[in-house]
Amino acid sequence: DISLKSVKNVTTKGFYTDVNVERENDFGDSLEKGWNLRFIPSFGMSTNILAANIAPRISIDKNAEERDEKIDFLHTYLKIESEFIGIEAGKTSGWWGPGRNGAWLLTNNAAPFTMIRLYNPLPYSIAYLGAFKFNIFYGRTSEQIINFNDLNGRRTKKERPHFGGIRLNSGFSSSFEAGASMTAMFSGRNSLSASDVKEVFFPKNSAVNREGTEGPITDRIASIDLV
Repeated sequence: DISLKSVKNVTTKGFYTDVNVERENDFGDSLEKGWNLRFIPSFGMSTNILAANIAPRISIDKNAEERDEKIDFLHTYLKIESEFIGIEAGKTSGWWGPGRNGAWLLTNNAAPFTMIRLYNPLPYSIAYLGAFKFNIFYGRTSEQIINFNDLNGRRTKKERPHFGGIRLNSGFSSSFEAGASMTAMFSGRNSLSASDVKEVFFPKNSAVNREGTEGPITDRIASIDLV
């Protein structure tokens, strides 16, 4: 039994500011001094197992000197999910933390990025862990200059770093929930091997020393939240 649903809507926003400012929790939106308009049409479809969405953001910024127009995408993804497992690919954002008023690692302050994500839509009931959920994602960030050391000394390269994360979440009761998260931007000093990726997310005791000269170039952030 497959039922098809479609969603179409348009969000319109207008702002005026005396200074350049970045809006909080608005997917990396930056306002220029003067008038700023945003048009966000959203088109989507869904069945029992498949969903797709595309939401371009059309920005029109007008200050005293010039008018600037650009288009970026807030959400562009394809999602397949069952009761037990889900996989999503495209451009989207995440919110990893204790609640809607705050998050430790991923928020919608940043612009959405291209990723592939594996997760369970409904919690698994596991002994001693309660209602267990997981989220795993992998993507790439924008291109940047990376400075690092290796056995030959100081080096520089230009690359789009890899970006990945793991979050585990357990609801032990209706009044107590615990979560553990880790995200990492990483790159290989030359090429990135499977052992490098393993070391990024499951580092050994020697990993910190090796990363200074020969291991993967890594910037990790981890958090634990209790609600």
